Amino acid sequence: MKNFTLPIAFVAVFAAPAALSHSGVKDPQVMARMQLMSLVANDMKILGGMAKGAIAFDLARVQARAASLEQHATDTLRLFEPQANDPKSEAKPVIWEDWDDFSAKAREMEETARQLGLITTEGAFGAAFRMVGQTCTACHETYRINTN
Repeated sequence: MKNFTLPIAFVAVFAAPAALSHSGVKDPQVMARMQLMSLVANDMKILGGMAKGAIAFDLARVQARAASLEQHATDTLRLFEPQANDPKSEAKPVIWEDWDDFSAKAREMEETARQLGLITTEGAFGAAFRMVGQTCTACHETYRINTN
């Protein structure tokens, strides 16, 4: 396959620490957001495995993960709308200060995930997957506290 550095880097940098960051979270809203981001990370891990060739390309599985990511993007807006905080939260307060931009980024992820779900060939997978990964990275660069 082609170069999938960005999405694979996303999984390595953002997904792995997510599983460890849930312990000690007291605010249920923050916990729900963290659990949602873990679901996103899992979808990206599966798709990233396909991109690397570690998992066989499976169009039905791509479409299912894309539909899942599309729903997660919708859920992101619903779960982040209330300004909840917790010492374990990785969400920067700027989310609520610049809600319009944060919302636009979530809608962009929703759209790129929808586009990924529309692919019909393995050849179309790479570019569509990279676009989803880029939306994740763009949001995390601005709105996530770097815990690494």
